[in-house]
Amino acid sequence: MSIVSSRPPCLLANMFKTVLVFSVLLSLCLSSLAQTCSKYNFPSNQVFSFCNDLSYLNSFLHWNYNQSSGSLQIAFRKTGVTPSSWTAWVINPTGSGMQGAQALVAYQFSNGSMRFYQSQITSYAKTMAESNLTYAHVSELTATYSYSEIVIYAALALPNGLTTINHVHGVLNVSRGILMPIGVMIARYLKVFESADPAWFYLHASCQTTAYVNGVAGVATGIKLGNDSAGVEQTKHRIIGVLLLILATLQVFALLLRPKKDHKYRLYWNIYHHSVGYLVILLSIINIFKGFDILKLEKKWKSGYIAIVVIFIINIVWVEAYTWYLVWKKRSESAERTHQGVNGANGYGERPAQLLRILQFSR
Repeated sequence: MSIVSSRPPCLLANMFKTVLVFSVLLSLCLSSLAQTCSKYNFPSNQVFSFCNDLSYLNSFLHWNYNQSSGSLQIAFRKTGVTPSSWTAWVINPTGSGMQGAQALVAYQFSNGSMRFYQSQITSYAKTMAESNLTYAHVSELTATYSYSEIVIYAALALPNGLTTINHVHGVLNVSRGILMPIGVMIARYLKVFESADPAWFYLHASCQTTAYVNGVAGVATGIKLGNDSAGVEQTKHRIIGVLLLILATLQVFALLLRPKKDHKYRLYWNIYHHSVGYLVILLSIINIFKGFDILKLEKKWKSGYIAIVVIFIINIVWVEAYTWYLVWKKRSESAERTHQGVNGANGYGERPAQLLRILQFSR
């Protein structure tokens, strides 16, 4: 009896140890999975606008980017690091392999102090010699180790060539946002002048075609920027950009299906063409302002575009009023000529009409 009664406590103890170990491992796994870069608070109270979870590396990359100065501030975190391990943040600006890559390296000495430096990987040797990076000037390089986590901090001044595509993308889309309203104003306000027909149509088509080509090029550079900026998501800006491309393409193809002026479907085509055109202009303006916010340009650029939009609005208001005046005047003259023609048809109406004009003039 004594032997039999002694086994259950051993079994229970073993089961308890197994469950305890499993629970600890599970809690560690869940805690690592629960970590996201957006919820992390740095001990130094630093704030980074963007971050990317590199879960397959147990790492996180945080950064701020100043478009006007071309400066990049980064914080690279590596979790699960033992005190004797080293960590490196590596980037290859010219290829995809390790050879030719450039790194920021950090590790902890046995006395607790940190060692951090720059390194160029020129071969597949096991050592990483200290040497300055060539693609960027590095400053404010430092590193910390605590709670099995190494964090590498650095500020990088990027050369102008790396930010050129951002400027091209912005210029193309801003030019589209300016050309399209000009094209609409030409079609809206020049066609009331008989002497401007058909010149107004060709001017309108030229402005809109140029705007469309710039828009397509802007989308292409935007796709390039997206592919080169892994981890950066500008969802709303991208969706509006794709929608603009679709609507603008529909406008181009709609010209091929434009009915003649006297066709019964011409009215419906005009309603569609005008509605889509105004929608494209509105979305273009909205997306341009989103682009300003994304690039974090100096306020003078946004202020300049706001001034352009305000000038457009002011011109539209007074030109619209003047156009309505011309249309009203033209209709009045046409109605008067029609009235005179009817009165003169019986041979007696012409003289009373002349007397009426004389009386009106004398007043």
